[in-house]
Amino acid sequence: MPPSRDLTPLDMRAILDRLGVDDLRVAPLLASPAQLTELSINAQVDPRGALRVSIFDRDAALIDAALAAAPALQRTHRACPGEDACGAGLVVASPRMRWWRFGHGRGDAALGRWARQAWGHHAAALDWLAPDDRLTAVGAEGADSVWRTTIYAPLTGDREAAILRRAGLRAGPRAAAFGVLRDLMPHATVWIGHSLGRGAGLKLYLFLRAYMRRLSDAEVLDVIAAPRRVRAAVDAFERAAVIQLVGLTWPSDGQPPRWTLYLADA
Repeated sequence: MPPSRDLTPLDMRAILDRLGVDDLRVAPLLASPAQLTELSINAQVDPRGALRVSIFDRDAALIDAALAAAPALQRTHRACPGEDACGAGLVVASPRMRWWRFGHGRGDAALGRWARQAWGHHAAALDWLAPDDRLTAVGAEGADSVWRTTIYAPLTGDREAAILRRAGLRAGPRAAAFGVLRDLMPHATVWIGHSLGRGAGLKLYLFLRAYMRRLSDAEVLDVIAAPRRVRAAVDAFERAAVIQLVGLTWPSDGQPPRWTLYLADA
């Protein structure tokens, strides 16, 4: 997890107001003493929702309370083992929420073993994505039922080329732009995520968080050719280096890949 944030709930409320977010369900998340509060915004039209507000902490009880409106995710949270960070997020303007449990270091075999048992539909993906069962995180989306599940693995070492070949991520301008970001920040952490269910697909995540030689936010926005509303979300923070992660999703339905930016003051 990144260090504690400097943003106060009042700061984040002002940012959301500038973005036109008036969903009353955001208030409990903003009032939470969680270690990190984060916005994720999709740069292209995306059926998964345009904006999410999420909190992350090591306190499992705090995250459990945040999931009260999504009983299926709350049950998943309680069933999944782990002592590392976890998270809860609200898909703004939707009844859905998000949940995550993170592993430690370069992956956690306990998460992979749990996913094999609890999410048998991910067995084939685990075989090629994490044959040693070492996952960096698991996640789910839903409310009364689980809408989508995701497994996350580190993209490092001599298996990277094989993993990317197996993933079959299609080339194109956005894939090339992701490659540019990686080339400009060669030591930044990269994860791959595999989602099944509604809104299924594969996603690469480039972590700028805690990376000392990162690009500026303006440079990142230029590389991905971010639209005006995404630039406005970044500008709403009125601070430097608020882009924490850059994600690029390849939907399983064959639609073009889509950018997601994760914003926080951390």
